[in-house]
Amino acid sequence: EFLSKAQILNALRDIKEHIGTYTMLNITGGEPLLRRDLFEIMREATEMGFDWGIVTNGSLITDEVIAQMKSSGMKTITISLDGLKETHDSLRHLPGSYEKILTAFSNQEADILIGTQMIVKGHDFKNVTLMGILAADLSLNVPDYRASERTFQLLTQAEGRAGRNGNAGECIVQTYDPENYAVRDAASQDFQRFYEEEMIFRRQLWYPPAGFFMKLMVSGPDPEGVHDLITRITEKTLPVLPKESRILGPTDADIYRVKDMYREMLYFKTRDEETLLQTKLCFEENIRMLTDGKRYFVSFEEL
Repeated sequence: EFLSKAQILNALRDIKEHIGTYTMLNITGGEPLLRRDLFEIMREATEMGFDWGIVTNGSLITDEVIAQMKSSGMKTITISLDGLKETHDSLRHLPGSYEKILTAFSNQEADILIGTQMIVKGHDFKNVTLMGILAADLSLNVPDYRASERTFQLLTQAEGRAGRNGNAGECIVQTYDPENYAVRDAASQDFQRFYEEEMIFRRQLWYPPAGFFMKLMVSGPDPEGVHDLITRITEKTLPVLPKESRILGPTDADIYRVKDMYREMLYFKTRDEETLLQTKLCFEENIRMLTDGKRYFVSFEEL
């Protein structure tokens, strides 16, 4: 239940009385309040000495609303493009909503844009001079040998959103692992250094491009049957593997159950592409023998 106009104004007077000077008042939930007394509240807050801003999911961004906000003493408009359920709903059901929000920000109808990866790739906001990145190391924890590479790519892309069109730019990176080479090299934009450090890891563990890597997934409605099948596939293939190759697993998939189908993974890597192709043929032959007439699905993916 929302507060009445009188309750909000009384709360602001109490804040002013007990805290004194208050530099910024951020109002959330602005969309429902627009149907009531939001702009009058904002004008009175300005008269009390508050500098205020509003956080919206983008549905407020119209010329009429912006004009009313500015006449009420508004200092900043912040669009939160991700993380709000109503934002995802509006983007899914209203064609052009995403483009509308980005256009509004590009036209300086809003001052701050909050989002996830979707706002850092390929956009050219000419007047953006500051970029902030939170939890920059989060993607390093993904169980994928390309995690450092993808983190480095994402951070350098994000940093590139600030300081375009000849303006000076600044990027502030928050991380729990500042010494990680992917974060450090992205912060310094040192592409060569990142490549050299990442290739040490790839060569030691035979990961592409220093080796060849393949994933085999078995899925089915019976978890015990899935585990038994992938175990037998592994046992039947191991004796014929070349020396310059390795099998990792079997192990549960990152997302173990999808639509009542249970999934287990097996990884194969080698230094030689021909060995990879021959081993795949061996896997396929063993799978044909072991799955005859059974309700299991086996897929391959070269990584």
